[in-house]
Amino acid sequence: MDEDLQPTEAMIEAGISTLWEMLPGSMDSLYQDIDDEAERSELLSDTVTFIWQAMKEAQNT
Repeated sequence: MDEDLQPTEAMIEAGISTLWEMLPGSMDSLYQDIDDEAERSELLSDTVTFIWQAMKEAQNT
């Protein structure tokens, strides 16, 4: 995958913060459903990255 399709760590953190702001109930549910902090962090990072990649791909078409 092209490097330009990878968000920076700061972008990922901002995306996770936005998820908390926009979807607080869903985020609370996530934390209740997944006990392992590393697993939650990886899931959130992957989610933001996939969204970022989809947005960048759409921008290029």
